[in-house]
Amino acid sequence: MELTAGKGLSSPRQIPGTTWSTTGRGAGDNALMGWVKTDGTLWMWGKNESGGMGTNNLVAYSSPTQIPGTTWKQVATSRYSAGAIKTDGTLWTWGENQQGELGHNRRSVSISSPVQVGSATNYVSIAASGGRFWTFRKPVSMV
Repeated sequence: MELTAGKGLSSPRQIPGTTWSTTGRGAGDNALMGWVKTDGTLWMWGKNESGGMGTNNLVAYSSPTQIPGTTWKQVATSRYSAGAIKTDGTLWTWGENQQGELGHNRRSVSISSPVQVGSATNYVSIAASGGRFWTFRKPVSMV
């Protein structure tokens, strides 16, 4: 996988590894990046303000760092938060939560590690932009 690893770089940099899937998300002015490997592991790197990397700390990482678990399917990153879907169809979010954007029914409490949102198991896709997440679910009758 090749990414331009931040502003000020004039050419792409190779990120180690050969088993990256195409389900990663992150664009524009994001301070975070996240990708899922074909083995179901989730890897995050970036600024990590508000715990958006999911590493249970506020340390910035300049190279991919694995987030616990091996059943991740898709990830989306916003500027200071992230959301992901696992292979069982559950939704997980973490990071900045000033307006309750993580979906945990509380505001102003940032979360520094992945926390499941509700109990639904029919999430199929996630996208992020402007500090918000959009998710798509299968109709219950198709689950």
